[in-house]
Parts: sequence; structure tokens; C-alpha cells
Amino acid sequence: MKRAITAAVAMLSFAAILDAGDAGVAITRQRCSDASGKTLWESTVTTAPVEGEPGAYIITEEGKGRYYGFEGETSCRSEAKYTSGSEGIKPAWLKRTVLSASGKTLLEETQDYSAGKDEVRCSVKDLVKGSEKSRSFKYKGSMINKMLTGVTVRSMLEAGEKQRTVSIVNDEPAVYSITIKVVCEEKITVNGQEQGAFKICIDPNIGLLSPAKAFIPKNYSWYSCEPPHRWLKFKGLEASISSPVVEMTALEN
Repeated sequence: MKRAITAAVAMLSFAAILDAGDAGVAITRQRCSDASGKTLWESTVTTAPVEGEPGAYIITEEGKGRYYGFEGETSCRSEAKYTSGSEGIKPAWLKRTVLSASGKTLLEETQDYSAGKDEVRCSVKDLVKGSEKSRSFKYKGSMINKMLTGVTVRSMLEAGEKQRTVSIVNDEPAVYSITIKVVCEEKITVNGQEQGAFKICIDPNIGLLSPAKAFIPKNYSWYSCEPPHRWLKFKGLEASISSPVVEMTALEN
């Protein structure tokens, strides 16, 4: 149970990812700050359509700074391919690499959804601890990964839905169920500009009566009310359940 809770919380900080829609390449810059307002890290997310593959996109996130769980300054590069169409959002693969300030590889993660129908093969290699985990999962219904959380939220808002339940695979690796909920509409100020936003909560489905449920701090993201429902802000735990509360905001390009 503790592993599942940690995984659910860690996923929430990836809600900033957007898809390219019909406009082509989309770029989002974001900053993560601690409770005092000190910058921890910044990243740039690029989403681009795959040439010759209608409905296919690749998301690339490149960041640098002090990420929770690693010593000193690190850089992180993540890539994920997915398709969006009549059958919904379908992940194809994911790759993530974390490097030290000197360029030494600290962590490598991969997810491959092409092994078979409704199956994902996962590998996480921790070069600091000298450990490697490999697992395969069969699943039914909607499956996403942490890079596709924001894409899923946007598709839900575009469809006028107030709630959606999906399965998600993370870097333990493990698979679990989450429910994405629209809490309310409210006015928020980002980059000195006030605008209407949907307040979104992503809730791990671990049971309403589970004692652990009470110890999970609330994590929220805000998306613009106006299409294309751009991600604006996140407030909650940076990573695992033991990580600090942070605030991430979209920066002006």
C-alpha cells in the first residue's frame, strides 16, 4: 500500500504536460519553487506531431536544477510517444534519463507498449544504488503514463467531462488506478495575469476507508477555462509522499 501511495503522489507533478492539438508544435516552460518561493528547477516541454503518422505525437521534457531524490544539481530528459484518436489516448513508449552535473548517468527508465496488445514492459535502472527492476503488466481499458497526465486532463475538459478514471504505470514500476476530477472553476493569477481556471484533483483509488488516505496531502493543478485548456499551475508534493510541497507555474514563452 505504501508503494502505491508513493507512486500516486509522484505522478501528480507531471500534470503540466500538454498535447500539440491541431496547431503543430506546442512549447511549455515551467518553474518549480519551494514553499519560500526559491526556484528548485525549471524545464521546457515540447510536443510535436510525428511526420507521416497522423494522430501520433512525441513529448520531450528537458529540465535542470535540484530535483527531489537526487543529490546536488541534476538534469533530466524525458521522451514519450503516444497516439490520440477515436480510441482515445494510447501510449507507445517512454524514455527517461537523469544525469549528474558532471554528466554521469544516475537513472534510466523505459516503458514499451509494443510488446503485445494491452501489455507494457517496464525497466528502471538506478545506477547510484546499482539496482535494476524489470516488469511486464497486462491491463484493460485506458492506460497512461506520467508524461500523459496533462494530455488526459485536456481531453477530458474538451469532452466536457467532470471525472475520468484511468490506470497509470509509474517508475516503481507499478500500475494503479487514479480518478481525475474537476473540483471547480475559479480565478487565479499567473505571471501577473488573472484568468479563469478549472481546478483539477487527481485522486489515487486506494479506498475511502483506508487509513493511509487521510495522510495524503491534496495535490491540485489548474487549467485555463478557455480552449485549448492550457496548464497554468500545480500545487502539491513534488514527488513521493515524503517529498516537500512545491508550486509549479507555467512561464511566459
